[in-house]
Amino acid sequence: MESIQNKFAANLQEFRKKRGLTQEELAKKLGVTFQAVSKWENAKAAPDIFLLPTMAGVFGCTIDQLFFAVGRKPIRVDKISIGNTVFDASYFGELDRSCDSGYAVKLEFWRLENTGNIFSHCPKSFNVLPYNNYPSIEIERGQVFVVDCHTRNGAIERRFYLADGTIWRDMPSTVEIIVDTESV
Repeated sequence: MESIQNKFAANLQEFRKKRGLTQEELAKKLGVTFQAVSKWENAKAAPDIFLLPTMAGVFGCTIDQLFFAVGRKPIRVDKISIGNTVFDASYFGELDRSCDSGYAVKLEFWRLENTGNIFSHCPKSFNVLPYNNYPSIEIERGQVFVVDCHTRNGAIERRFYLADGTIWRDMPSTVEIIVDTESV
């Protein structure tokens, strides 16, 4: 049976790579050395328990997911209304962006279930969101995601993204779609 430390090491490395971070970049976000991150990923040491909430925030996961599995299952299933249609929406967590220089301090992620071709007619914007920004979600072509962007001024902007095979900077990405809530 695999030890918890070995599971943590493997999950940490997978989360870090999924986010497109080097060991040095992760170390900077956590306020530790890259050697510490290397030791964690090689199961030669474990992080201080007080770093776990920050680490989970960086990866947009729960502390449990750091130890027990890179989660592919939603945290919960909600209902999201778009126009007159109510969708089941699998909630996959949030990503803390407060350390970044952008306008968003937090992103929350839902995958809309059973959308069929409802959103295929929606015009696309020029905004893309690479897969490594999503918290532990297996992304397949045709899926639609709702991303709530919590901004520095306290507003929440709801955006919609479609997995349509877009590649941006050699990375699979979703593309933002403009949803007319009256026609859904």
